[in-house]
Amino acid sequence: MIRTNPAPTHTDLPVVFSFGMGVDSAAIAARWLTEPASRRFPLDRLTVLTAMTGDEPDITRRLVEQHLLPLLRDTGTRFVQISRTNQRGGYTVLDDSRSPRRLITRGPWRLSDELRASGTVPQIAAKRRLCSQHAKGEVLDGWLGDEFDGPFRHVLGFASEELRRAERDESYTALGRIPEYPLIDDWGWDRQQCEQYLLDLFGEPWSRSACGYCPFSAGQRGRAELIERWRAEPAVGAQALALEYTAMALNPRSKLYGTVAAQDLARTHGLADALGAFEEHLRRQRWSVYEVRRIIHPRRDDPTAKGAAWRSVRSRFTGSRADAAAMLTAVTDGRARTDQYGITRAEIIPRTSGYPAIEMTLALAPAGVIDKERPAFGAWWERLHHQSELALPVTLAARAEPKTGASSTAEAVPTSRIGWASRWPPPTKPDPERPLPRAGRLVHVEPGRAPPPEPPPQGAQPMAPAPTLAERLDAAASDSLSVADISNATGLSESTVRRLAKDPEWPEPEEPGDHREQRYPREPVAAWMRDNQAARINAEELPGADSDRVTLTEIASRTGSKRETVSRLPSTYKNSSDPFPAADPLGTYNWGEVKAWLGRRAGRTGPRGATQPPAPTQAPTTPPVLDVLTTAMIERLTGKGKEAVKTLVRRPEIAELSSGKVGRLRVWPAATLLPLLWNLGYLPESGPLGAEPTAVLVELGYLPATGKPSAEQIAVLRAFGYDEKGSPEHRAWLAGPLRTATELSKHYGVSLSAISKRIARAQEAGQPVPHPIDTEDGKRYDPRAFDAFWNPPAAE
Repeated sequence: MIRTNPAPTHTDLPVVFSFGMGVDSAAIAARWLTEPASRRFPLDRLTVLTAMTGDEPDITRRLVEQHLLPLLRDTGTRFVQISRTNQRGGYTVLDDSRSPRRLITRGPWRLSDELRASGTVPQIAAKRRLCSQHAKGEVLDGWLGDEFDGPFRHVLGFASEELRRAERDESYTALGRIPEYPLIDDWGWDRQQCEQYLLDLFGEPWSRSACGYCPFSAGQRGRAELIERWRAEPAVGAQALALEYTAMALNPRSKLYGTVAAQDLARTHGLADALGAFEEHLRRQRWSVYEVRRIIHPRRDDPTAKGAAWRSVRSRFTGSRADAAAMLTAVTDGRARTDQYGITRAEIIPRTSGYPAIEMTLALAPAGVIDKERPAFGAWWERLHHQSELALPVTLAARAEPKTGASSTAEAVPTSRIGWASRWPPPTKPDPERPLPRAGRLVHVEPGRAPPPEPPPQGAQPMAPAPTLAERLDAAASDSLSVADISNATGLSESTVRRLAKDPEWPEPEEPGDHREQRYPREPVAAWMRDNQAARINAEELPGADSDRVTLTEIASRTGSKRETVSRLPSTYKNSSDPFPAADPLGTYNWGEVKAWLGRRAGRTGPRGATQPPAPTQAPTTPPVLDVLTTAMIERLTGKGKEAVKTLVRRPEIAELSSGKVGRLRVWPAATLLPLLWNLGYLPESGPLGAEPTAVLVELGYLPATGKPSAEQIAVLRAFGYDEKGSPEHRAWLAGPLRTATELSKHYGVSLSAISKRIARAQEAGQPVPHPIDTEDGKRYDPRAFDAFWNPPAAE
């Protein structure tokens, strides 16, 4: 199916092709590289870009290396391979070449490692691939944002039957991307036509590129191929079974394929090798007893319906499988049960009725899941269930003691009858100085009963949650609202309301006309707000320590906001009474200051600008002393332009020193790069430094902001290769006879033409230059005068 109104082609822009290595994108790459008439741009304008999850199939690696990499090499097409740097974000360039030799599928981070550490399987919401967005989308956006300053054509391999995906993708226009879909708009190819094209071209079928544990692989179309892949590669099947096993131990509802468990799939199709590899994997693991607690909140718009669920996971014992099983049996007085999937767990608190509800389970699973819970979880749990009243008398039998010589992270437990709370400590109690999520007394919730109503403390009113945007609209005086009325009622700016009104599902205006005069019915707008703008950010519940330094991308990730929305905050509120916190030269922010600012904004209930600014006596946070250099700082140090510095940092000896990225800025350790810059002659070995190099060294802490440098700072700079007074040899040079231009070029390590060009530039700028002195032996220069010109002192 070819659309009748595709986006116009911008033939003069760079082209980026998101190459997912599957059937659809492989067909595009193969046709472009072998049939020039199929594309409307030269290949020197094309960048093929791939983000690796770290779990790509081996068959995909072989197919790409055997069939597509030779075509990329022969045509000199740029191929960039990247991966996520770690769970917090960032990206790492694995290879950037016009002559790629291999597919690098393993980077510093793997999606399966993150899933294993969190005890989950890939998450799906409304048919959106959240794991793909995390492992690929965010990584691609980071690289694209760094690579392109202006618009570019972004080509994606959606087949003709995926028109809905293309239409949804077209709405994402951040970073200046102009999306294109050749399989839909140009060729009208579906998946079957792509498969046939690759089969005819390469003589073998092209395999799906999905991870072996992808929940979308077991659909009606892909299940047969998934089964055959597990049969051919038992290790891939075992990996999927292991991820699901741990996830189901912590949450029995976490089957890998929705209502179908991976174990059921493997047993139904007789995948004995995959099941055997899975059992062998479990046999080699150390095991833990996990305490899993959940709080299930009500929906904001319906207190009787299930809303968000919070989970707390803690490892309570780690040892061999036998020891962990014995400990679980002992502390639960033999109430642990093993289900059909071989998972052993004990229900400590059954899910209570009504909402908010709680539940608690002990589960046995391979070790490795990290302890994790929301910052506010402990306070909520204490509110809903007082842990000290949970006194389950249990007999810790002798079999719970670890075997002699066995390694365990828990102490041996003597045989005795003790309470549950005595065996393992209760959850951390909330800070008494920190307000709890809601007022009330600590109560014990009996299984099957909802918590009793909580009367407000004597002499005080109960703390009500901040009203949602929809609730604020419900209080509006009129049923017919203009943009200004919605802005005044919700506290949103008028520009934000106009932007929200562009959403396809936003209610229609009561009468068509000029957008400034349009009015909207209150109830439908409030309903839209309930579905899309449920509540403001609760700063107290945001993860991370206040001392963290975070980028705008990390702020977006921690708050659940869009990256482009967060990126506008510093400029939007720059001149307001309460500006967004300032960034350091690396573009990072103090997380505590950001949370405080978000908390103040969440508290405003009137029109825009009603935010209360911080108290004037509040002391500003001292910016951290930097220990890294960015390209902008290198420009200031060396006096080179942006393009010259880009070329400089590509030198192998400098490129290999990079420690990665902070946000979108590539950085180098200052203590390592500075000596190299001095050694390469980009910084003067002696004499006064210029104003910009001095400012950079002050920012790095190698020079004081005022006064003379300390003895320690002088020693460090000398070790780097700089001495303001110069070495004895340099001082002798300055006190010596007049010098020829050739002698000057040798002394400063530059060419004669470099000296001539620098003098010419200074003359054009009207700056003083050293003049040659006529002698019997020809023209000579005063070394002191020339040194003052070559290494000018910092401006006062």
